[in-house]
Amino acid sequence: MATYNWAYKPGVTNKYNITIDASADNARPDNAVYVALFGNDNTGNGSREMPFRTITKALSIGGIYQIILGSGVYREAAILSAGICDYVKFYGDGDVKIDISYIGNTVAANYQHGGLYNMEIIGNGFSTFAANAAIGNNTCQDVVFNASFISPSSVDDTVLINCVVKNYSGSLYLSFYGANGGSAKNCTFVNINNFVLAQTDVSNGKVDSCVFQNCNISSSDQSTAGGEGKIGFTKFIYSLFFQCNFMLRGGVGNGGVVYPGVPAGYTAYTNIATLQADFRTAYGTNSFTGCNIADPLFNNYNIGDYSLQFNSPAKNLTYFGTYVGAKSIAYAVKASATEANGAFDFSTNINLTIADDSITLTDQTQNGEVKTNLIVNTAGRQIQRFPIYGFNADRNGQYIDSIPDLGTVYYTAGQAVNSNTPYLVEGAAITCNGNVYQVGDRLTIPTGVTAFTGDGTLREILEAPERHTIKMRCSDGLAAVANGAAAVAGYWYYVVSGNATYNGNVINAGSSFKAVDTNAIGVNGSVELAFDNTDTFQHYEPGIQPTTNNVGDVRKGEVLRGNGDPAYVRGGYGIQEFPVNPKYIQLYYIIRVSELTP
Repeated sequence: MATYNWAYKPGVTNKYNITIDASADNARPDNAVYVALFGNDNTGNGSREMPFRTITKALSIGGIYQIILGSGVYREAAILSAGICDYVKFYGDGDVKIDISYIGNTVAANYQHGGLYNMEIIGNGFSTFAANAAIGNNTCQDVVFNASFISPSSVDDTVLINCVVKNYSGSLYLSFYGANGGSAKNCTFVNINNFVLAQTDVSNGKVDSCVFQNCNISSSDQSTAGGEGKIGFTKFIYSLFFQCNFMLRGGVGNGGVVYPGVPAGYTAYTNIATLQADFRTAYGTNSFTGCNIADPLFNNYNIGDYSLQFNSPAKNLTYFGTYVGAKSIAYAVKASATEANGAFDFSTNINLTIADDSITLTDQTQNGEVKTNLIVNTAGRQIQRFPIYGFNADRNGQYIDSIPDLGTVYYTAGQAVNSNTPYLVEGAAITCNGNVYQVGDRLTIPTGVTAFTGDGTLREILEAPERHTIKMRCSDGLAAVANGAAAVAGYWYYVVSGNATYNGNVINAGSSFKAVDTNAIGVNGSVELAFDNTDTFQHYEPGIQPTTNNVGDVRKGEVLRGNGDPAYVRGGYGIQEFPVNPKYIQLYYIIRVSELTP
């Protein structure tokens, strides 16, 4: 039985600094429980190899405060149930979604001292994820709240870090009532009907380095002598607002409409100095320090990609030069029907129809593949993840390895094979049940058939590959190109400075080109070879940060394998795992039309 390649397991360093007690793959650790869509509540035991199927089952195990969720979509209400989630922290291992859209407006009591990490919560436009006066001391990090939110009437020290909250039609309370105050740091809020900042005399709560677009923002403070609204918005710092309405005094606003509408009692501000001045008049103190009112320039607002363009005014608003918003600057891999306007190399297209904002299989019965153009990363930014939009690239909701896990036994003609079992054809063609299968083909042995003929061999497929494979190759640059040097067809070149001429075209500094023949390259400045045909593509898992194992266990060593390879070894004692931040990148997408499940 193949074991899912879990990121969170004993001895492995992780970004959330959680510790998993030592245990064998088939034994549940004392302080954690694993849940996956390939698991089973009856035969599983909550281990990495035999996880439970549901969150409900995991919560029934007493004394467990860390639940690790494998990739996929979970549709169950247990995580919302009153009281049972106290002190429990949920960690998404891969691409995890919890869909509560079918539940409606749910209120759960006493969800406190817990946390949500690396997942998306999907609501129905106004789904309160967990709410009660007793809620508190929760941390949410790297969470997307889509039409849902932890929306309590009061909160102790709740912290939001690098979260996205979007399309929430209710009143979203971010309350700072604890001894230390809650906070929102590097978060993005989009299309919020009524964002309510509620504070007491606590001085530590703040909204720091966040982006607000199409939001109504109001204030509630009823605990300070002198009445409601005395402290108000004092804790907005280094944040950016665009198409937002504000109610500085007069109680909690009701919202009702967002931009371009302005609800009663709200003011639509387009100038930060005016907002700051009105705040001083209302409250007698300063606020909105380091803030701005401007378009944040999201990469693709219409599809929910709120990463920032390179020229976004949300950059470097904070003293330390970090980036406002839930995501770091992203490179948009754009699909366009016109090759020059998109990110893909049409000469590598096999069986795909590339249109504006979509790529589809031309022949639905055949695999498709395409490579991108050269992606230039001269700033050396670290790659965070390869997102997938709009393609069901999983098996039953679970993202898995890019290539199959195979058995170690080779079956030859005449040897008995198992019916209803998937096999991979290797070496040469074989014939089974009257059908001919070539090398690389996969087949499931039909019921009642136990043998095959031919010169090829079969190996059992223990775990089928995902349908959507992402590969990547990286380079920090190869040799400089001399003026008049012959190009090599298929090689990628980058103009570092000045310009270059090739086949009558002038390529300016900061641009790249792919050679299609051996004609000479004119160099007026500096040109560098980015990729030759010896650079190999590595497998990577979608949805998580790409990392590599390198030769010599050094970051700049040759890549042995990427983290989509089943042989890839995640971090641990004596094993080095390196993030990826090369100068040049090329991505390779493969879509398979079918797969074999174990």
